[in-house]
Amino acid sequence: MKTKLSILLFFLLYITGGMTEIYSQVTIGAGEPAEKYATLQIRDKTSQSLNDLGGVTSEKGGLLLPRVELKKKDQLLPFATQDEVDLNNQAYKDAKIAHIGLIVYNLTEDASQDLCRGLNQWDGNQWNCFQYKMGNAIAVLGNCDSLLFLGQYQNGVSLKSENYMNIPLHVTKPGGYTISAKSDKDNGYYFTTSGIFLTTGYYYVSVPGAGTPNKHTTGTSGDLMKVNINGKEITGCEKYIDVIDSSKKASFLMNCLDIKVGGVYKVNYSLIASQHYIDVPLKVDSEALGSTYVLRTNEVDGISFSGEGLLTSVNQTVRLIGTGIPTNTKKKLMTITSNSTKSAAICEATIATSIPKKRILALGQGINNVANYQSGGNVLMNNPRAFGTLTSSIVASEGFEITSISDSIPPAATLESLLDAKPDIVIIGRVTHIRAEQAGYLSDYINKKGVVLLFSDGDGGEDAGSVGNIMRAVFGKTTIYQRRMHNGGVIYKFGMVNDEILNGPFGDVRTLYWGKDLSPTCGLEGIPSDKIDVYSYGFTPTRELIVNETESVTAFKHKKLNFIYVGDGGFFSYVPAIPVSPDKMPFRLEVGTLLPIERFRFGINKIDSRMNMMYSVCNSIFFANALAWAIKQAELNGINTP
Repeated sequence: MKTKLSILLFFLLYITGGMTEIYSQVTIGAGEPAEKYATLQIRDKTSQSLNDLGGVTSEKGGLLLPRVELKKKDQLLPFATQDEVDLNNQAYKDAKIAHIGLIVYNLTEDASQDLCRGLNQWDGNQWNCFQYKMGNAIAVLGNCDSLLFLGQYQNGVSLKSENYMNIPLHVTKPGGYTISAKSDKDNGYYFTTSGIFLTTGYYYVSVPGAGTPNKHTTGTSGDLMKVNINGKEITGCEKYIDVIDSSKKASFLMNCLDIKVGGVYKVNYSLIASQHYIDVPLKVDSEALGSTYVLRTNEVDGISFSGEGLLTSVNQTVRLIGTGIPTNTKKKLMTITSNSTKSAAICEATIATSIPKKRILALGQGINNVANYQSGGNVLMNNPRAFGTLTSSIVASEGFEITSISDSIPPAATLESLLDAKPDIVIIGRVTHIRAEQAGYLSDYINKKGVVLLFSDGDGGEDAGSVGNIMRAVFGKTTIYQRRMHNGGVIYKFGMVNDEILNGPFGDVRTLYWGKDLSPTCGLEGIPSDKIDVYSYGFTPTRELIVNETESVTAFKHKKLNFIYVGDGGFFSYVPAIPVSPDKMPFRLEVGTLLPIERFRFGINKIDSRMNMMYSVCNSIFFANALAWAIKQAELNGINTP
């Protein structure tokens, strides 16, 4: 009672002007002095001991602050009048500073004014919310089509991790958020999450589902979902969830032979639902119509596919949507399983990840330079059906960036600097003169895992020729010689080596032939046989036997290095129409598709031209396979491979 009278006397004296200053500390609720540094203390009991100085000091109540409705984030409304705020004179500015530390309980939740409900403190410029200083975020829905409810929903089956809402938001003000969604019929399940947006921008938020649907839906719509952001319902974007009757069981067979893969897959790029998918045809039992299918793949290199929905037709194709980010260019074998009660059979689908663009250094003269627009190799390289990002591309590749040098004798310094730039692949064509010094640069490049495709019919003598110089440098053997033999129109038979060059993505050329254009062939003698896979020797069925030709190597691949050789600089010789001459233009592309095919009726028998012996040659198929191998090696085991 004494304390209450003291306080009452204090206010009476102050109001009536009976006192102007008080140098005192006050305790409200208990008859004891305030703590040393407290001007005002509220307590109705004393801590029990010195060890409990921070303990309970009230059991009867707390401080009840005034409840107000704040109007503006940066104004003292409603305490100041609107006229004072509009006038904004020095007196009002001083009042804003003088009221630093003013605390109220705000009843207004106004996101547009960045005002939150709860304790607010005035800092001289604005009101700050005690709960979270940032206040609530301001966010609006992005593309309605991207607001998705994922997963399968069945009555009596609890929602799992695959049941979630994916919502696109444009955040214009950082702050806290609570996102929820619930059926307008309250069907026993819901979605909710909360957190803080630290910056503005565009977000995709995954909102997990919970609960168990009570009833399956009927008709065509399903449950209408009501989506809220910070308590405000989203309008203008209706989304429904179809809750399936769990009493019906799926019974169908997958048609593995007609599975189709959609999309172009790139390393380190996320799969997109509308672009990356697997379509699987189903043969559905009639009694299973209305039940739900669930098809999934395993995860390979960070990507997987899944699809689920209603079985509505006895012949139905369903789509499995891809997710994840591939990290390498290896082909990925996806195994597809289903929830069908009829069969436990599985299907498989192969995903080809496109190889990033490769830099090619092309050396050679005229149409024998693979970069020349008239070269068959150039036409093939720039054909997206062969090397491209089309769904139908035979080799998934983002293409090539080509540097071309057409000098017959490229300066040594020029070649050294070009190789120091680390092109992914070097392709050498006819009449490029490589001297011993230049061959050393090329050998260093190959030994550093550079990829080289060498097509050359040689120049100079056995000791001074370009091909011989290169081979002696690469193999470190001085007794390797080049032999120029035969003339145009000869053919050579491929061996039975089973690798990606003779038996690759563009076809199998084992035991078939390649054709030589007009100039002589460059065969090699003294190549270490244990270090190469021989593709062809010097024997030709369309010319007379030449001494040692069966021992000469005319095409090979190094067993360890990224190096392929063919003894013909005119290997890419090509015209769009089939040439009349049987000893010219062995490189052939199909009219229309420009894909590699055999060149028919090639080669002349020199011994007896009346025999008119002609063959089909596979230059374009061999080169396409070799290039496919080259870009893969450059990506996975090349000079620029991390």
